[in-house]
Amino acid sequence: MSGIVAILGGQEHLPGVEPIDRRLLAESGMRRPTVAVLLAATVPNRIQAKIAESLAYWPRLGARVRFAYTGGPDETGRALDALADPDLVVITGGRPWLLQRRLTAPVVERLLCLSDDGVPLSGSSAGAMALGRWRVDIRPNRVPRLRAGLGLVPGAAAPHYGRHGLHHASRVFAHRHPDVPFLGLQDRTALVGRAGSYEVVGAGSATVLRGGTMRRYPSGAAVTLDTGLRVAPELAAIDRDGICTALSQPDWTAAAMTSTISQL
Repeated sequence: MSGIVAILGGQEHLPGVEPIDRRLLAESGMRRPTVAVLLAATVPNRIQAKIAESLAYWPRLGARVRFAYTGGPDETGRALDALADPDLVVITGGRPWLLQRRLTAPVVERLLCLSDDGVPLSGSSAGAMALGRWRVDIRPNRVPRLRAGLGLVPGAAAPHYGRHGLHHASRVFAHRHPDVPFLGLQDRTALVGRAGSYEVVGAGSATVLRGGTMRRYPSGAAVTLDTGLRVAPELAAIDRDGICTALSQPDWTAAAMTSTISQL
């Protein structure tokens, strides 16, 4: 059975997210599990702060922690070392474009193999965006586009929902791509589950947007997502060349999207 997956709206490793991570650690069945923390989305001047944050957080939950993407040469090789035998993998938040650049094919393949072997995977903010079947590709000074993600959750994660105007952008995307479920995730709140069956865990709520419909799920609610979702022909092209129609410049400018993400 594939491992459980958590997509978190943001603010990982801070007070209030412990129920999410305890749920994931319990899945490992290990008395003292090892957590691999991937800082692939982190800008260089934030790496040491994120390491300190993680080292203060995980031991309180009884876990050991190892890191990848902490700077230096051969990031891919050192990431594969960190992913050799973890009991839980956490992809932290930061800049989505950095994450996509650093998640090379060997690392992606290893992540998918770990999930297939039952290892829980968690992504926060930019990390959550990467884990979906689709992801919003955000890069500085470029129009955001919808691209293929890792495919571990049948939807597109919309983190920090309700902050920085990102919920407005999510609604625009949902109207533009009505066949794609957009998963609005508030900070310190996650969808946790597998194979289309999830639970809202954490301090806030999750909102599922699809086309012109929107439904909010409070913490503790069950959420079912269609894993066999039939997509429109233009979205099927994502599987062939990794790209779909861009969000139009008048709807949501590249500069505005980049500016909001850079504040997170």
